[in-house]
Amino acid sequence: MSLVDTAFVGRLGAAQLGAVGLSTILFNFCGMLFNFLVVVTTPLVAAAVAQNDFEKASRTTAQGLWVALFLGTLTGLSIFYGAPYLLAKMGARPEVVVHALAYLRCRAIACPALLGLFVATGSFRGYQDTKTPLYSALLSNVANFLMDILFIFGLGWGVAGAALATSFSQYVGVGAMLFLLHRKRILNFADMLRIPSFGDVAPLLRAGLAVSLRNVSTMGVILYGTTMVSTMGTATLAAHEIARQVFIFSIQFFSCLDVTAQSLVASQLGKNKRSTARAVLLRILQIALGLSFLLMATLSFGRTAIPRVFTGDLEVITVTQRIMPLLAFFMPFDAAAAVMDGGLLGASETSYASRATLVVAFCVYGLLTVVPRMYPGLFGVWLSLKGLSVGRTLAASYRLASPRSPLSIETAASSHAEGPIEQLDGRGAGGRGAASEGSQLQHDAGSHTDFQGELLASQPSVQSADETAEDEEDDVLSNIVAGNILREQGSAESTDIVAERAHDAG
Repeated sequence: MSLVDTAFVGRLGAAQLGAVGLSTILFNFCGMLFNFLVVVTTPLVAAAVAQNDFEKASRTTAQGLWVALFLGTLTGLSIFYGAPYLLAKMGARPEVVVHALAYLRCRAIACPALLGLFVATGSFRGYQDTKTPLYSALLSNVANFLMDILFIFGLGWGVAGAALATSFSQYVGVGAMLFLLHRKRILNFADMLRIPSFGDVAPLLRAGLAVSLRNVSTMGVILYGTTMVSTMGTATLAAHEIARQVFIFSIQFFSCLDVTAQSLVASQLGKNKRSTARAVLLRILQIALGLSFLLMATLSFGRTAIPRVFTGDLEVITVTQRIMPLLAFFMPFDAAAAVMDGGLLGASETSYASRATLVVAFCVYGLLTVVPRMYPGLFGVWLSLKGLSVGRTLAASYRLASPRSPLSIETAASSHAEGPIEQLDGRGAGGRGAASEGSQLQHDAGSHTDFQGELLASQPSVQSADETAEDEEDDVLSNIVAGNILREQGSAESTDIVAERAHDAG
């Protein structure tokens, strides 16, 4: 939706475009504080469904929605009244602040809806339903597009109209999700009548702490980089927003593979089929790299035309064109990192990933104080921020290729002697499939090639000892190539069938 806002607002002027970029970064930072609601809700609901305890799944969803309502309202009020202070701390220029203030306050209205969407998405994924959140997102985007045209140009509300269109469209999305939660018998509205105590929601909040620290550390560095850009002038800030939206749109092609890697790796490890898990991760990695080279070529050849989609300001276009080759160059790293991070989370390495992200964020903060002096302007800031992705990718590669990795040869060999791993690994990692903020990841090509070689070298010896794993590997990889990844895991058993069984059992 922010991409649509950027494309429309860019027609209003550089100051308006820069204001939307600055406000969006601030709003996303606040939203990422509570992204854990997706990550934590999914395994809790999935665990209840696995035990055929559908009443508990409904209560978990209801409790999450109450948390979303409370935290969303509190966050929205904080943004609304604290917007002038936040924008002043960002160092924005007066011509930008006036538009940014209007946009940020209108976006604050949607905080409860945004957090509600997090919980609803996690609940559907707990039922292995990935289609419904997708349909809801499509509905929200269509509503946003239509309301953008009406509010921005039809009614002449400008930047505020763009923010209101996005906010209202998110309420459309969460309304549709709540309706479908009830219709599919995932949520019993009677459970919503009871306000949960702190003891009821404390496990959810505690489990989300590590995820929040991981997301906040990443967004904190991006926020700091944007603060630096805001002092470089209105045109540079507008170009930064265009580059950011192009980047975000591009990596959506890898985000679905990130989720898929988490889900499939977790599933295979839960069945103690480590050779299959390694092979699946490698194949998804190959698919992601193939897509990345297509995007790399698109950004390279389209570096002149793409900025003109967002703005007609020649100065903004010129600054943006200087950044496009950098975005294109790192696209394969983005792809590799998304999948590698998904493999980490699928292997239940959340704690390691969180610690690694904190260390990498600290290092990138240092880069932001040095690199822009060597490469002044927007290029230096973006070059520094790419260190986030490269660093996290190197950390993921090291862990997955190490002897301590659940995917390593040594671990696989010992698991045959020790027996199946705990099912908690599969459930926990499956829930982490909703975490999308591994979206700024990249990968070092040399380290990644070594890891690929190790995985390929390890496959024959392990698979020959496990004919079942070999058969399942062929099935899984065939489905990946056919483009049926999400249907393999997300739609193995439809939500309606699961809920119907619960109803019959009752």
